[in-house]
Amino acid sequence: MALAAACLALEQIGLANIAAHESELTAYALEQLARVPGLWLYGDPDPANAPQRLGVIPFCIEGYDPQLVAAILSYGVWHRGAQRQLLRPALCATAARERADRL
Repeated sequence: MALAAACLALEQIGLANIAAHESELTAYALEQLARVPGLWLYGDPDPANAPQRLGVIPFCIEGYDPQLVAAILSYGVWHRGAQRQLLRPALCATAARERADRL
């Protein structure tokens, strides 16, 4: 039942709209993260190329243990993926901009 409702919601919203929204959020997050001193983004950091990349942003922060950064971020700022230093802003689309700003 829940799967059918989820599929119906995706159909109503439209996969193209979801992809466009994820690209917009990814571009915004890349712009904000570029301002963090010592933060290194893996992959293409250009927000203009967000539509060609996944909504996952791997990074590290110079001088900080990745485990510590993951623990801090998982405490209410971001959801984390399988690897602790990955950000997926689109998981919480409604609050993603605010979460990028808090980072």
